[in-house]
Amino acid sequence: MIFEWKVTPNENYPDAHFKYMHDYLDKINCKLILAERKYVDRDFLIDFSNYYVRCSTDYDRFCRRLHFFKDIAFEKKEFISLLCGKETKISTTTLQENYLGFLVVKPLPEAIFGRTALKTYLLDGDKRQYCCNRKYDVNLYGIPLSINSLAFQEQDTVAAACATSALWSAFHKTSEIFDQCLSPTPIEITKFATQYWFGSRPIPSGGLNIMQMCQAIHEVGLEPHVRNIKYAPKTNPLPIVSFIYSYLKMGIPIILNVDVVGVGLHSITVSGYRIEDKICNKTETIPKADFYYPLKGLRIKEFYAHDDRIGPFCRIEIIDAENRNNGERPLPVNFKIPATGEILEPHSIIVPLYHKIRVVFLRVYEWIWHLHQLIIVSRILPEEVIVNTSRKYG
Repeated sequence: MIFEWKVTPNENYPDAHFKYMHDYLDKINCKLILAERKYVDRDFLIDFSNYYVRCSTDYDRFCRRLHFFKDIAFEKKEFISLLCGKETKISTTTLQENYLGFLVVKPLPEAIFGRTALKTYLLDGDKRQYCCNRKYDVNLYGIPLSINSLAFQEQDTVAAACATSALWSAFHKTSEIFDQCLSPTPIEITKFATQYWFGSRPIPSGGLNIMQMCQAIHEVGLEPHVRNIKYAPKTNPLPIVSFIYSYLKMGIPIILNVDVVGVGLHSITVSGYRIEDKICNKTETIPKADFYYPLKGLRIKEFYAHDDRIGPFCRIEIIDAENRNNGERPLPVNFKIPATGEILEPHSIIVPLYHKIRVVFLRVYEWIWHLHQLIIVSRILPEEVIVNTSRKYG
């Protein structure tokens, strides 16, 4: 089925995901949607065979897959002619040049947004960086297409909660860069995580704790590098923004556990960032000195994250330190979601690493800090490199 994108928010599916997807597709200039009516999705099929097939409700095992295109228009008969090898005004090359990605619609009463891979916003020069994207090959009725993205899906509160969805997106990238590692489905991740650590029934899923998330990472062949933020010592806080940036620069996605103010604990997958040419925030932890330690985090304006409550590549703004919590708690940084206005207080960070990566960010940070102090004392750097400030940190 082919039709133009004319649906308005809240018309058919009054949900935050629908509104976000509508706005996102509009911003990437989606003009046409092509729907596969009977599509077998591996992730949903495994979830279906493990849970939904045993329910009294007769759930369908087939999904629908929507394909999105920009700057192109054609009729159903023209597309059929292309499939039949006949001459037509559209071609495989034209479809690929205008391809914006796909979205799997699951046959469920809720949580219908399944595996989704969409084109990202424009890079705006080199300021926007989507470091964790990978190539997805798509077969559209025999027509080969591809899209560079990172898979997203709405959390299914039966087979998977937010932590599972965050891990699922992260594993899509780690399975590519560490090719010996697995990329399990949501229900498989839930089973990995709860085989030793559980406080309630694993299915339906009530969410995962940090130990269970680490267990799931271990089961796919990786090692979890965990940093506690909320309860970190005030005398040695973590430079969160630069910490996240360092691993994203390597192409490794970050699992960020946050406390959504007024909502509760939540997990998201951070996969990209926007970096400016000069300092744009002062939220990084500063050593006790009269200058800013020149971390890249001072130039990061926002992160892009898969938030399964909202949508893919959701903007996460960095809040200025002076306005975050009035010094009540020693949090180095807070975040804000412009799409909802919610404030995120970071709780912990989990990095899925390959075991041969031996050098971690904080070890490098410690040595570079000492080197920077030596350079400052020696006055090797020109005076303008040092950004003076009257405020003391420590």
